[in-house]
Amino acid sequence: MAMTTQRSLWVVAVLATLALVLVACDGGGAGADDPGAEEVGTEEAAEEEAGTEEAAEEEAGAEEAADERPDVALSIATGGTGGAYFPFGGALASLLSRELSHVNATAEATGASVENVRLLEQGNIELALVQADAAFEAYNGVGSFEGEPVELRSIVAMYPNYMQLVALAESGIATYDDLAGARVSVGDAGSGVELTLRAIADALGDSFDDFGDVVQFGYNDQTSAFRNNQIDVGNYQGALGLAAITDLSSTTDITILSFSDEQIDTIVEALPYHGPGVIAAGTYPGVEEDVAVPALWNFIVVSADMDRELVYEITKTAYENQEALIAGHPEGENTTLENVEQGVVPYHPGAIDYFEEAGLDLPERSYPDEWDG
Repeated sequence: MAMTTQRSLWVVAVLATLALVLVACDGGGAGADDPGAEEVGTEEAAEEEAGTEEAAEEEAGAEEAADERPDVALSIATGGTGGAYFPFGGALASLLSRELSHVNATAEATGASVENVRLLEQGNIELALVQADAAFEAYNGVGSFEGEPVELRSIVAMYPNYMQLVALAESGIATYDDLAGARVSVGDAGSGVELTLRAIADALGDSFDDFGDVVQFGYNDQTSAFRNNQIDVGNYQGALGLAAITDLSSTTDITILSFSDEQIDTIVEALPYHGPGVIAAGTYPGVEEDVAVPALWNFIVVSADMDRELVYEITKTAYENQEALIAGHPEGENTTLENVEQGVVPYHPGAIDYFEEAGLDLPERSYPDEWDG
């Protein structure tokens, strides 16, 4: 009986010792952490990791969706290589191709505004650089587009053009009135330059028939024609600092023909997309006094049915990368949101989406019939 009791006590002691060893190995004992804490912490970490992975997957999905957008080829109709349209359009093409991964844009040399509108109407190009008068006439179906309105919309107000009628200083031709009887190049056939001079002459009660011999040369050809004694006056309407005029004035003394205040008032009243302009002394070699001339704005236009999101992207990219446009031509400094109000035809809804996002308060004429907010 005593042996049985002693053996029982020995078993109990052994079991107690084993229990203490197991507790110690398990990290137990007085003050030990809740055995469920590690499990809860593991679950929280797993949930956090899952959330991070989900966010990363969503971001990757968005990027992949953007990359999966169909590639878009954009042809930009500009003007002659001696004008401002061509370098400005080239800078825009490079900018869009660089900043928009799904876009491949190229600039094309053309006869400028009127031809550009025709190319746009025919679906041969996607973006057109045009003067305000060409855009206005095309949209309203008047003038050169009489009875044939074109469904175009503005997206960017670029910079103002100045009526730069140039003569050699030795000719003695100095004002608009001196065009009577002169040999005049009115600009490239089908260009906005020709269109503008024709409209101005008409507003002043004149016509090309009141000039002397009339020919149609582009900017560079006009410069050559001066040197070959083929013309007395060349029409270089465009931005200030045109390469073709600078080229001519670097070797020959020139005069830029001035307009009287009364003539400019008459032009603005008849052609409300015009305004007064001044070509400052020193703009070109040999131009030593300010010259008063009529001026009007240039715009980038697209077809009314162009994709709204694409137009938004193009507009945003152009306005938020102004330095790239200035690198193409100094007049890019005028391509600012403050000048959007210069528009003479409605803007595309995609462009308006960006303007409103940027906080602009647009005049009523800026909104097209299809605008739905």
